[in-house]
Amino acid sequence: MRDAEEPAAGQTVWEPARSPSQLLDNFSKSISDQDADKYKRCLVDTAYSDRAFRFDPDPAVQEIYPTLFEGWSTAREEAVMRQAFQLVPDDSVSQLIFTQDVHQALASDSAVYIRQYRLELHHGQEDPPTVFEGQIHLRMTEDTRGEWVIYFWNDRNVVPEQQGWSDLKAALGG
Repeated sequence: MRDAEEPAAGQTVWEPARSPSQLLDNFSKSISDQDADKYKRCLVDTAYSDRAFRFDPDPAVQEIYPTLFEGWSTAREEAVMRQAFQLVPDDSVSQLIFTQDVHQALASDSAVYIRQYRLELHHGQEDPPTVFEGQIHLRMTEDTRGEWVIYFWNDRNVVPEQQGWSDLKAALGG
């Protein structure tokens, strides 16, 4: 039997999300750790839930890329973030900050959170930008493992002249 490994320097230890707030914390930590595996663990897995992942992009981005987000899956979501994390140097900072709570509804087996966000991916590339802002609408549920996961994500650009998460996905997922 193997001994538990210490996390890489600066990495957080994965804690299963036993509440919606822990899930949001894990989601933010996956960004700051630049860890696509942790990021994917925040999303629903059909092996543990009868729900499938769904992403609805900002309407303006959807209009520019009408077919890009059809059948968007956790695998595509993970691939985009893995690519985004590869752009960021190891000594640079990435973070997801929820800047404002807009709405929150909790039930025993589901939760809805709508929040303003600021996603920072400090890479040295010319494109895409390093800062994305918008409003995230997440629907979460508890899976058969007793872990909270995101099964629905709606993204909206709400800051004029500022790209949102949908723009990042379009830039790297196309």
